[in-house]
Amino acid sequence: MRKLFYLVPVGCASLVASPIMVYGTSYLSKSGSTDAYSHIKAFERLAQEGFYTPIYWGQTVVGFLMVRLHNLFGWDYLTMFALFSSLTVLAVSLVLFKVSGNVVSGTLVVTLALIAAQGVLSMYVISATFEMMNLFVFLPLAVWLASKGFKSSQVRYLIGSIVLFATVSLFHASGFYTVPTALATSGVLAIRRDFRASGFYCLIAVLSLLLICLFSTSGTFIPKAAVTNIISPGEVVVSTVYTPMTLSYIVCYLSPIVLILLPIGLVGVYILRKRVVLDSYTLMYLGAFVAVLVFSIVSRVSVDWVRSLFVLSTVLAMIAGMLLGAVAQPCLRRAGLESKEGQIV
Repeated sequence: MRKLFYLVPVGCASLVASPIMVYGTSYLSKSGSTDAYSHIKAFERLAQEGFYTPIYWGQTVVGFLMVRLHNLFGWDYLTMFALFSSLTVLAVSLVLFKVSGNVVSGTLVVTLALIAAQGVLSMYVISATFEMMNLFVFLPLAVWLASKGFKSSQVRYLIGSIVLFATVSLFHASGFYTVPTALATSGVLAIRRDFRASGFYCLIAVLSLLLICLFSTSGTFIPKAAVTNIISPGEVVVSTVYTPMTLSYIVCYLSPIVLILLPIGLVGVYILRKRVVLDSYTLMYLGAFVAVLVFSIVSRVSVDWVRSLFVLSTVLAMIAGMLLGAVAQPCLRRAGLESKEGQIV
């Protein structure tokens, strides 16, 4: 029965990726996606020069693969990037379903994050594929493995988490979020006197900062006036979106449905606090991530605050889905529809 629920993430991902399925690669130009063509330009440059200092290392890793496929089979870069974007959406959907704890939470998280909220869809439309993979594939897996490591005391999970956090730090410029989020999570865990987990996230913050300072070439968090000539003279690699910050715009992207369901989930968890089972480590990290994103948006620390809003909408949808799923568990058990392990019976 549980395996049938994997049709939910597959279906949601197919719905998000449907424009490319219908219109083909022409959709990338119809949607006004400048990111797709900047990536393709980078892949072509990589094919000509063999290597160059990238905006972020994920572009180079994927670029080498695409150049190789282009040389072997003659596939054009636009088609390959469109396929890569669609597969990334599928990976996001499957990962969010997996790390949510149980099939009910997974179903709610995927539905809210991909359908109700506008974050993943907007990132897909503008071809922010590398950011999407970084924050909603590698990062959730890293946090999930850390949580499993804390609960089971198995070092292999923590090692896997460290490797994934290191990947997040370098794969895309959004890896910078790891530093303040890990520090905030470490502080909350220290207050809760969970010093082992607190020390782990403190280590992650230091490791991420070192990796970013030593190896990152991104300009995402450079002040706006300095965002020029990062790759070569005369070439601007980061564009700022000067979108006016209005309440209606923010609510639209955060999704009114998610904003309504989130407090319902919080109230439900409080009422059923003695019966619900929550992944507190994951929720603490996501909560800290929300605080960092809100600060980034309000203060305009990030060059493009709108993209931070896309991420925030998805993270809030994840939290709402996990809370509602936890509330639904005891209700389903009482009705005889779910076992204690979270399996639908």
